[in-house]
Amino acid sequence: MLFGSKKEDYYVGIDFGTRSVKAVEVNMKKNKPELVNYGWVTLDQVRETLDESQIDYAELLHLALVKLLKELKPRSKKVNIAIPAFNGLVVMIDFPLIKDDEELAQAIQYEARKYIPTSLEDVNISWDRTSIDEVAKTMKVILVAAPKSEVQYYDDLFDGTDAIVDSLELETFALVRSLVGKEKGKYILLDIGAKTTNLVYVEDGVVHINRNVDVGGVDITSTIAENLSISLVRAREMKESGKNFFSGPMPLVFPSLEYIIAEVKRIVDVQKNGEIDGVIISGGSAMMPGLSDHIASVSGLKVIIGNPLSRVIIDPTIARHVEGSVGSSLAVVIGLALLAVEQNE
Repeated sequence: MLFGSKKEDYYVGIDFGTRSVKAVEVNMKKNKPELVNYGWVTLDQVRETLDESQIDYAELLHLALVKLLKELKPRSKKVNIAIPAFNGLVVMIDFPLIKDDEELAQAIQYEARKYIPTSLEDVNISWDRTSIDEVAKTMKVILVAAPKSEVQYYDDLFDGTDAIVDSLELETFALVRSLVGKEKGKYILLDIGAKTTNLVYVEDGVVHINRNVDVGGVDITSTIAENLSISLVRAREMKESGKNFFSGPMPLVFPSLEYIIAEVKRIVDVQKNGEIDGVIISGGSAMMPGLSDHIASVSGLKVIIGNPLSRVIIDPTIARHVEGSVGSSLAVVIGLALLAVEQNE
C-alpha cells in the first residue's frame, strides 16, 4: 500500500532493519526484472568505525545508509523504502457497496477513527477496495495507516545523501509482492527479523491480517547460547553453520519459536472459510536446518521457505552471492524494487 511514486530505468529498494540496512537494484531485461546489484550493511559494522561508545540509533541508521549507498553506487538516485510493519496499521473493513470514490473516502475517514488511536491529522492513510459482492451489495476495503512522524523519520535519514525517496510503503506489502504476488490461495507469511517477526495472512494476494511479535532471530541465538553455555557470537556462528538444533538426541526448545507458532495457530483459528494452503517463512533465520520441518510438525501446516529470487532474473556476476540465507533475507527490498517496476513500466 503506497504513499507516493514516478519513471526510471533502474529501480532501487532499501530496507531499514533493526540490525542492518539492505538494498537491491533491478532493471528490466526482456520484460522481466533482473537483479543487478545488492548491498548489506550492519549497524555493528558502523559501530566498529566510531570512536564514541554512545550514538543515537537514528544516526547509526543514517551512517549505515551512507556506507551502503557508497558501496552500492546505484544507477538511480530514486529509491523506494519501507516502514517497519510494527509502525503501521493494516485492517480489513466490511462496507456496504459504495462505488463513488469521494463518498467512500468520507466513509473511511469516519471508520478510521475506530481503529486509529490518534488524530487523523497525524497519520497518512491509504485504502483500496479488495473485493465487491454485487449480489449482497457489500465490499471489503483494506485500510493502511502510518504516523506522519514515522514517514518523516525515514525520509530524514536521507538528508545529506544524493538519494531521493520516490515511494514509501509498509514492509508488509513488499513481502507479499515478493513472496506471493498475485497467486491464488491462502497463506500465512512469517518474516523472522532480528528482533521482531511479522505475521501476515494473505488471501489471493490480498493482505487480511498483519500482526507483529517482539521475538526474532536474536532470541533464537540467545537460546542456543544459554543451552550450550557459549557466547552469543559463537552461538550465531553455530546457528549459521548448518547445524540442526531441532533433531538429534537432545534437540533444543526455542520458546520464541513456540510463541510464533502459537500466533500462527491463532490466525488459523479465526479463519472459518477454508484451510490454509501454507506457511511461507522468510528472513535470515528461515534457512536454519530443521526449522521449516519443526514449524510444520507443531502447527500441522505445510511450510515453504520463501524465495523472493524466483520473482527476478539474477545477474550471473552476483548469483552465487545471493543464494541461501542472503536471498531469503532480501524479500522486503526485492518487493520494494518490484513496486517501482510496477509503478513505472
